[in-house]
Amino acid sequence: MKRSLFLLGVLAAHLLLPGCGSGESAPASNDKTGAPACDAYVARLEACAGAAPADLRTAHDAAIREARDRFEHSADTAASDTERVALEDTCKRLTDALSGRPGCP
Repeated sequence: MKRSLFLLGVLAAHLLLPGCGSGESAPASNDKTGAPACDAYVARLEACAGAAPADLRTAHDAAIREARDRFEHSADTAASDTERVALEDTCKRLTDALSGRPGCP
């Protein structure tokens, strides 16, 4: 159940970014999740959000903060290498899924 809620939160952030288009880049965050693949995913989300229309950026920023916080919590509480690898794999898949989105670098 806990894992399902985590993935739901991450996917919510991912789904909020369908309108990546042209616009200015988002500033990169210095906050790290503790999982390099998740940091890469958050950076891609930030780049996509920076390209979103101004009226959607506040919602995008909130969703990205939520995703970053959840990744950080999961990395901090991973009880085993298996859980940590699963988190990294999830973030890699999410990053790969952004590749097909228009306007997302």
